Amino acid sequence: MGVPLPFVAVPENRCQPEKSADNGSVRSFFLATARVLIVDDEPLFLDVLDRTLSRAGYEVLPASGPRRALEIIRNEPPVDLILSDVEMPEMRGTELVREIARISPQTAAMLITGYISHSAKVPEGVPLLQKPISIRDLISAVQAALARSAELRAELQGTQERSAELRRESWQLRSEAREAISMAADRVWKARNQLEPREQQPKP
Repeated sequence: MGVPLPFVAVPENRCQPEKSADNGSVRSFFLATARVLIVDDEPLFLDVLDRTLSRAGYEVLPASGPRRALEIIRNEPPVDLILSDVEMPEMRGTELVREIARISPQTAAMLITGYISHSAKVPEGVPLLQKPISIRDLISAVQAALARSAELRAELQGTQERSAELRRESWQLRSEAREAISMAADRVWKARNQLEPREQQPKP
């Protein structure tokens, strides 16, 4: 069971959108529309994460444990990001993110904990957030992870498109091969028919 340490309070005015110095456009500190799966067996901390990310504009999918998280991944795709506690009774967060990477490779992952044992192997490329954490740092980490999720989706789409292209090329080659074989067989048949009458003529 993870230790549910609280967030560090951040003054409200620090979480307001900032003006861009170069073009004057407003850059919102929070990104919206992404679907974030949060997993923690501590109801209090799960609620804190839920409310914090919901207020930031994300669609939050709370799960009280790894089993529920896997159900959501399988039955309610797509999920852009999973944010999971490390120490949980059903399954460690490190194992959970590995399983989710297998099921949904386009889903980015982050882990959060109040402590971590030396035996808990954090998967390569998965950020580990330490409690307590400020709202600003949490949102910044979520934004960075979502950028990674976008990269994974683009890579997956590129792989799928290339795979589809290779299948089309393979089908075309097989079709051309079948046509060539058919034409060759037709020429052999015609040549054989032309030779048979000559062979049947009586010799003088």
